[in-house]
Parts: sequence; structure tokens; C-alpha cells
Amino acid sequence: MRTRWWLLLLVSVSGLAWFSGHRSSSPAEEAASSQRVAVAPVADRAATGGNKGPSRKRWAERIGSADDSGLPDLMREIPAKDRGAVLEAWLASSGKGLLGDPEVFRLRRLLDAWVAEDPKAALEWAGALGDPALRELGMISVAGSLSTTDPHAAFECLVNHGMFRSTISDPRITSLMRALSQDSLKLGPAALAELWGRLPGASDTVSETYGIGLKYPPGTDFRALVDELQAIRGASSKPIFLTGVFEEWMRRDPEGATASLLERFAAQNGSISRSWNEIYRVKTDEVGAAAAEQWACEVIKGIPGESRGQFLLESNFLRSEGRIEALAQSSDSAVWIGEALQFDADQGGRTMKGILEPLPEARRIEYLKSLRGPRAAEAAASVMGEWNLTESQQAEIRKAITGS
Repeated sequence: MRTRWWLLLLVSVSGLAWFSGHRSSSPAEEAASSQRVAVAPVADRAATGGNKGPSRKRWAERIGSADDSGLPDLMREIPAKDRGAVLEAWLASSGKGLLGDPEVFRLRRLLDAWVAEDPKAALEWAGALGDPALRELGMISVAGSLSTTDPHAAFECLVNHGMFRSTISDPRITSLMRALSQDSLKLGPAALAELWGRLPGASDTVSETYGIGLKYPPGTDFRALVDELQAIRGASSKPIFLTGVFEEWMRRDPEGATASLLERFAAQNGSISRSWNEIYRVKTDEVGAAAAEQWACEVIKGIPGESRGQFLLESNFLRSEGRIEALAQSSDSAVWIGEALQFDADQGGRTMKGILEPLPEARRIEYLKSLRGPRAAEAAASVMGEWNLTESQQAEIRKAITGS
């Protein structure tokens, strides 16, 4: 009898042990697992390896509480096969899509350590992230980690990423592009243009872009450089761009730089605002504000009247404080304001109010009456409504514009 009781007790204990080690997932755990698959598929795959030691969640908690200086060592402690899963668990706990500068900085420190040991694995993880914003952050961070040890591999990270949807705020990337550009420039304008032609463009969601300047060696063919860069620029802007080309050209060959800008404008070959600002800034530094303004007016005077209004708007020349009032004082340059207004009206009148506001009411009415065309009538009606003009004044302006 005693033997039978011992056997029953042994069977009961064994059954309890089996049951406790093979329980089914709760609904909450299944939901969490499905969310991981939807948001972070790489992390879910990595989590199926049956870790020994701390769980993914515990590792993520340690990342969240560790000092910045301890992050590299902590990353090296995490089993290699679980690093991607741990990072995604930590990112999810930080609030996916709401990462602030501290979290971004910590991610860079962690990826620095991972890239130092296994750049291929880190890159594969970043490239496989399902959320576009996290993928972009991951790819840019990996590129930043590679930028000093393998700059060409870092650049390929950016190329493989594709169109950028947010501002590249990692200073290592601007340093990377500057270094690669400086090396390419040694091979000539075509090599530099080819490098920048491979950098993906920036979507309309990118709120801020960054310019980088280079050191141009003696004998640089700036005309060829401008032509090459213009040829590869394409329809989209870049998240990072070369700046200072016309500025340096203007310092060495002012006539050549100015002539090139006017040729580009006449051919409608891209925006001129940044190039004109660089040229005008150099001229101001060299001769002072008053003489630079006089020089600019001589340049503008030589532009055909049918194109001058467009140049004034696209170069942003009219935006300087007090410039519209000053131009209106001269009979010659006062005509330019009317040309700018007509061009603006033909484009929808987006800047008409800003051009006219510095002027007295009588002068505003005079300029509005000089406009022609149906779009000009629409644009004039829009601004007249904000100036408390009488109905008779508005009717007189409409009649002058439309002829009826």
C-alpha cells in the first residue's frame, strides 16, 4: 500500500511539472506577438531563438536605464542574434514615431558598437525595419557609424535607402559628404557630379536641408562644375547640397560667375536664388552695401523687360528691407516693380501683397491698374479686399485691368 501511494505521488508531481513548462500563450501575449510582427518583423524572428540569460524585454530595460557611456559595452553583452530584437523592443518602449534627440543619440551609440563588431548584421537589421521612419533612422545611423571607418560603405547605405522623408540631422553624414566630395573634386567636375547624382533626393516632407562647402583648388573649372551639377540635379532636391560654388567663382572670376548665372536664367535652367545670393554677398563684402546695390541694379537693367520681373522674384532681390521703396523712387527702376507684379499675377499673385504693402495707397492703386490679364484681375481682387478700398476704387482698378 505504501508503495502504491508513492507511485501516485510521483505521477502527480511529474504531471504538474510538465503542465507548468508547456502552458499556452495568453490572449495578451498573443496580441503583443502579433504587434511585434506588424511593427518589427525582424525583432520577432530574432526572439524565436530561445535565449538563455536576460529576455529581450530585460535587455531593453537595461538600455533604457543605462548611462550613455555604458551603452557600447551593454550592446556588446547582448547576444549577437538578439541585438536587432532588443533594439526594436527598446525603440517600441520609447514610443515609436515619437523618438526625441536623447533616444536618437542613444541609438547611434548602440549602433556604433554593433557596426564595429558586425557591420553587415547591423545594416541588414536597419534595412529590414518595417516602419519607414525607423528604417530611415536606422539606415542613416548605420551610415554615420561607418562614416569614419568605411566612408564608401557609408555612402552606399544612403544610396540604398532611397528617397529621404525627413531631415538628415546626423552631423556625421554632412562630414561624410564633404570628405567624399573633396576627394571626388580631385578627379574633376564630372566625378563630383557623379557622386552627388547618386545621392537620393528629398521628398516634400523634408523640412530642412543642409549645405556643405568645399575647398576648391587653383585651376578649378567652375563653369564645367556648374554645368555638371546642373545636369544631374534632377527634379527633386537633395537632403544635403553643395553650397558656395558661385561664391568661390565670384571671388576668382566675377564676370564669368555673373555671366553664367544670367545664362542659366535665360535658359530657364534651374533656380537662381541661391546662386544670386552667393554672388551678391561676395560683391557686398568687397565693395560695401551701397556700391553692391548699384552694381546689382546695373545687372538687372540689362535683363530684357519681359524677363526682368521673373528675375526680380526668383532672385529674391525685392525681399531686402527698404528695397521696394528705394526702387520706386527712380523712374527706371519703378518700372521693374510693375514687371515683377505682372509676372507674379500671371503665376497666381502669391507675393503681390508683400510687394505692394510697403508703398502708399496711391502707388498701390497705380501699380494694380497697370496689370493685364484675367489672372491679374483675380490676384488684384484678392489684395484689394484687405485694403479697405471703396467700391468705386475697386471698380476702377478692375476696369483698368480687364478693359471692361
